[in-house]
Amino acid sequence: MIGPSVLKEVGLTAAAFAASALARERLQWYGWPLLVPAAGTLLLGLAVIAGISAPWLQWALSNADLPDYGFSAPFVSAVVEAARRAVVRIGVGFLATGGIGIGVSFGLLAWSWAQPQGKEVA
Repeated sequence: MIGPSVLKEVGLTAAAFAASALARERLQWYGWPLLVPAAGTLLLGLAVIAGISAPWLQWALSNADLPDYGFSAPFVSAVVEAARRAVVRIGVGFLATGGIGIGVSFGLLAWSWAQPQGKEVA
């Protein structure tokens, strides 16, 4: 089954080729729409790494009442530490993905600006 992200990319490619016969404009059709979601992903990664999600994580683990189910205090602190490290790793993943997306977007835009204006693609 084809996922929605694949259909989005096919639609973006079709829009780029239908919108213009100029290489410059086609590259801009790829670069600009990629910039916004990549920036959002980068900001989400920064927010997670900065600790904005820490209160929610702490709230979720405190509501789990692990000591009430017979888990020892060292085990509970190990679970909290593992969850904190996992959240940081997830934040790094979002940060890397957003950074790569922004880099690709700026690369496509720079490539489009380097193209001579009015040059048609065969």
